Amino acid sequence: MYIIIPFMRTITNYFKKAMPFLANFLGGIAVIPELKKVITTWNVDEMEYMWLILSCVANICWITYGCIIQDWGILSLGIIFTLFYTLLITIKLTPQYKKKITHES
Repeated sequence: MYIIIPFMRTITNYFKKAMPFLANFLGGIAVIPELKKVITTWNVDEMEYMWLILSCVANICWITYGCIIQDWGILSLGIIFTLFYTLLITIKLTPQYKKKITHES
């Protein structure tokens, strides 16, 4: 019994350190298909500003957390994925990529 408890503490400590990294990584991976679709089609009409802004803010929070605990893995992933979201926001705000509306008579 006494051998299992230190082992469980080690696993618990490992998960405490790994979960923020995993959450940041999985959250960032979610944007890659959208980024690929936007870069290949240059169609940003289906993306919502609120989703982009909230995702960017969430990654900025991960960057702040990474700085506070001095975890370079979380910090670097937060920066990379914030750049992805910033690229999507920039493309969405650029007028030349907005869908041209044609008026048919």
